[in-house]
Amino acid sequence: MDANCQPVAALPTPDESAPVAAHDGDYHRLILILAAGVLLAACVLQVRPDQRVELSLLPDWPFPEVCQSKRMLGWECPGCGLTRSFVHLAHGDIPASLAVHPLGWLIALFVALQFPYRVWALRTPGSAPLGERIPWVIAGTLVLLLIANWLARQLT
Repeated sequence: MDANCQPVAALPTPDESAPVAAHDGDYHRLILILAAGVLLAACVLQVRPDQRVELSLLPDWPFPEVCQSKRMLGWECPGCGLTRSFVHLAHGDIPASLAVHPLGWLIALFVALQFPYRVWALRTPGSAPLGERIPWVIAGTLVLLLIANWLARQLT
């Protein structure tokens, strides 16, 4: 009862309320922007002969090494080479892409497929077009493939 002696409706418990999807559109837009940024970066970057990456417009200023595992421990991580692989793919050099990371094409495909999937998700608000589980299974599979590839490289 409130101060006017009117009954107060009980607030729903989390299991009684419908899933909150108010921010789903923001999430899908963010993923679209990130995917576009990754693909755009791959197009404007280039790989130098020393395997460092640089902006095509600033060829004398290569980017620093960003992999902290490689910088601090001297070990490549499961994702080492993905940036160079994406850049080679964006420039049509498939053999070079596969040479620096054999799974780069698969991760690039995953990034590219974010466009139709996220547009689909934005057109059907409040729902995940493929459900909640399938995207996690796909992402988990990609992570496991990256780790398996890394382990295979360590053993050779």
